[in-house]
Amino acid sequence: MNALSNLIEKGNKLLEQVVALSENSPIRGDLVTEIKSLHIQGRFLLKKIDKVTFQEYSNLFSRHVGDHYKWHSWNQYIKTELESCLGILKAVQEVGIEKALDTSIVNIFISHGKFGPAFEKLEIFIRALGCSPIYDTEEPTEGRRINEHIEHLFKQADFYIILATIETTNEKGERLPNHNVTIELDRLTQSHIDKMLVLLENGCKMPSMVQDVIYAPFESTSMDIAFTKLVAELKRHDLL
Repeated sequence: MNALSNLIEKGNKLLEQVVALSENSPIRGDLVTEIKSLHIQGRFLLKKIDKVTFQEYSNLFSRHVGDHYKWHSWNQYIKTELESCLGILKAVQEVGIEKALDTSIVNIFISHGKFGPAFEKLEIFIRALGCSPIYDTEEPTEGRRINEHIEHLFKQADFYIILATIETTNEKGERLPNHNVTIELDRLTQSHIDKMLVLLENGCKMPSMVQDVIYAPFESTSMDIAFTKLVAELKRHDLL
């Protein structure tokens, strides 16, 4: 596809500019705008090619570097994400569009709160299993309202993980997950989804504990037991 080749060419030129600036001065705002434009074009193109590749690409640039970071940290972040974008585009081009359409990859939806250490460990583990994580990001929802957007993500998934980490406290002093995590658990249970696992951080209380839902506890310092349970559940449903 000519559009894919054009994006790769544009991306290479942007990367050259980023590399030239990254060690000496902050990356200019107009250059960041061009990179974001490239990313949006790539998302629309890859959506036409394959939903798995599209999701992988869309997850890039989903985290933000805080204001307390020095400019060279921001430069490195931009450079790394741009390289990842180009890597995905080039991989699709090299294998050919038809071969890139791999519908056999298992998509795992992650309901989450903040992008903390537990989320990052889970995402890395899912990719290591050869599966593709799907989750809500700060990317545009293509005109869909938030509930419609989440429902759209639900439909793409083969398995669902509720990542319940401690993020708030109620009036009783109970430590709870983010509110959206509870809502998404309720939506999935009401839809009678059985291919689901709740990863519950020790000390975190779910407002409603559904009897038929399978839970796996984990510590913030170690998720080994939870990951073992996840593998068991994926195998039980013939997804691994």
